[in-house]
Amino acid sequence: MATLYPIFVPLEHIDEEFLSFYEVTDWCRENLKENSPNAYWLTQEDIHLITNRSHILHIINEESGSQLSEGNGGYIINPEVKQQISERLYFAKERFVGRELEIVAQLVKMFDVAIKTKKNIYFCF
Repeated sequence: MATLYPIFVPLEHIDEEFLSFYEVTDWCRENLKENSPNAYWLTQEDIHLITNRSHILHIINEESGSQLSEGNGGYIINPEVKQQISERLYFAKERFVGRELEIVAQLVKMFDVAIKTKKNIYFCF
């Protein structure tokens, strides 16, 4: 079975102010399942695809000032930045096909969940 790497938004009862990045990501790995609406799971191949063969992570990094990449995860806190990323990914969808389009569509959903719930979005690569 391939290792899966989550992109997720914590559930409402998770208090991110009092938990470290690692405590939140550990909780996710232990509790969220593949069909959770708050998580989207990528394979190593998916991460390679969005890091090296498409501009998906470039869009996120450009807006957030992050350096998300294969082997380098992180999280996005700022609500305005989450909104900007969601909008850019939404409008960028028309440039993608196949698996890239699926990933972008799911990322837009994840950013929308983060915006609506006022939670951070985590990338565990």
